[in-house]
Amino acid sequence: MRWEHDWNAGTATLPWLYDWVAQAGSSASDFPPAGYAEEDYLTGLGRIPIRENFSTPKEAAKNSLSCYIMFDFSPEDLKHVEPVFAKPIQVDGNPGYWVRSWFNRYHPETRPGVKGEMVDVVVVDTGNPLYLSMFLAKNTDDNKTFRRIVKSQIKDLRVEN
Repeated sequence: MRWEHDWNAGTATLPWLYDWVAQAGSSASDFPPAGYAEEDYLTGLGRIPIRENFSTPKEAAKNSLSCYIMFDFSPEDLKHVEPVFAKPIQVDGNPGYWVRSWFNRYHPETRPGVKGEMVDVVVVDTGNPLYLSMFLAKNTDDNKTFRRIVKSQIKDLRVEN
């Protein structure tokens, strides 16, 4: 899959994916605050090896969201997870699945006013017998501009063979 937007390259790694490429950034002028290495937004693409618990787009999307929670949030950070939706999606006629959840994340000392972040995961079966393709986006709740960009990115996803 690919998308048509241009940002700074992100440094996040997601260990259950192959060929992960990401873009990240912050709208804060003082980013990152001292002792805090977190971006306001992140988008990326990667490939998920087809295996147990990751064999269909629906299963892989839900499990990738769970993996992301474990990878990106410490127990003392994560206060609440609220599923927003989970639904089938088509990308260039290929079957996929899209999940979105809101995470209540608490950092009053470093990010006053930021109460959490929205995370979107889209997984698509592109016909490759070994891999599913995944798009992941996250943004803090105070970044409404980026939410509009994510909506556009998901709409603009394409499959290239």
